[in-house]
Amino acid sequence: MNQLLDGQPAAPPHFTEKQGQYLAFIWAYSQINERPPAERDLQRYFGAPHHPSTKWCSPSSGPD
Repeated sequence: MNQLLDGQPAAPPHFTEKQGQYLAFIWAYSQINERPPAERDLQRYFGAPHHPSTKWCSPSSGPD
């Protein structure tokens, strides 16, 4: 059932490996805790002082 109305298969999303890891964490965390993770939860899990998902999720950020 992964097809568009024209019968062609939908193209897979284009995420980097790291973006995929963040999305997987957010999905799993939300399933377990019934709420999305706070930024601090992401920092704690990924061990980063400032997680890179802010950069690619923020609508105000442009290409570097």
